[in-house]
Amino acid sequence: MHAVNLLVSTLLATTAVYAVPTNEMTVHMDVSKIGQQVDDYNCKAAPECSSTPNLFQDCVNAMNSLNPNITYESNQANPNPSTSKAGACSGHCGIFVSSTNTQLTCQVKGDSLKLFGEFIVNHGCPNCGQFTWAGEQCAVQRAYLAQC
Repeated sequence: MHAVNLLVSTLLATTAVYAVPTNEMTVHMDVSKIGQQVDDYNCKAAPECSSTPNLFQDCVNAMNSLNPNITYESNQANPNPSTSKAGACSGHCGIFVSSTNTQLTCQVKGDSLKLFGEFIVNHGCPNCGQFTWAGEQCAVQRAYLAQC
């Protein structure tokens, strides 16, 4: 895991990820310190992640449609990346930021979101997976979606 943290620290040294609580306090995640601040990454996914034809290409297309210059954020009321500012979706694949805490808005800049999506696949997850931080309350997910 240390080698992975070092690789990610080097790869993402110029990007940043944020978790912004609704009470105006900001939890900043500096990706150059990812070894200390990322809780986990895993390949947990729906069964469709391994059985949907062309899902890998759908995920590539979704990542390529991310705008590197805007900040994507979790949206509890509308978590679907195709109709919110959470991320991007193509075919049956979404790459997006999510939160398990309704009092917390998690934010990721588009260029970082794409790099995290690539990291998930480059580290053993065939199509889908997630990267968590902020006590596992925030996640970048690369996931199967029934409809985009």
